[in-house]
Amino acid sequence: MKRFFVYIFLLLAILIEATLTTLPLLLLCVLVLYATRRSMWVIGAALIFGILLDVLLVQTVGKTSLFILSMLLIVMLYQRKFEIATYPFIAVTAFITGFLFMVAFGYSQAILAAIVSVLISLFLFKILLSIKMPQKRYHLQ
Repeated sequence: MKRFFVYIFLLLAILIEATLTTLPLLLLCVLVLYATRRSMWVIGAALIFGILLDVLLVQTVGKTSLFILSMLLIVMLYQRKFEIATYPFIAVTAFITGFLFMVAFGYSQAILAAIVSVLISLFLFKILLSIKMPQKRYHLQ
């Protein structure tokens, strides 16, 4: 049931990004979700919701999904070396990915958007840390 609310949350981020702002809200939500949950369903959700965002923005289908999945891949590679569920990692990742998103998709004021992306992602991270979602537990036998 809680995953349903996450899907609604991602859909709301898509609608806000498609209608009101150029900030990469879907990217930020997916990165924060993966950092807090570390579940593989986040990858599938990023793919599906990225395609939906491209359709709503009338862009080349798959462009946003490819960017989001490549950023998730980089985060997955760093997850073994660093603790990704920390405020500094979220802030640095949000700044870099927000800046790269704005530059790659041709938006102006990339630095300002990256700073706002950091603030939004830290706020989302704090909210998701306060919500208790069940984690998979693996027991060695």
